[in-house]
Amino acid sequence: MAIEKSFTVSLPSDLADAVQRVAAEKPEEFVIEAVRHEIQRRDQLTAIREAAGAWKDHDEIPDTVEELVEFMRRLRANEERFPQ
Repeated sequence: MAIEKSFTVSLPSDLADAVQRVAAEKPEEFVIEAVRHEIQRRDQLTAIREAAGAWKDHDEIPDTVEELVEFMRRLRANEERFPQ
């Protein structure tokens, strides 16, 4: 069972009105989902920033979109044969 923690957040009235408009029946669930989505988005951005340039020294990375599509097909085919 997950331990729940709570805290109070005051929203600007225009934002509170918008939440009530789009999620009148379950505003708490809407806010929880919105916060989860934003945290996931920020985590992904952090991962992208940290990985930036990781492939720059690899000669096998294609230069064109067409080459990239073929490269990805080969990678995926290899993963399907040798799952981790």
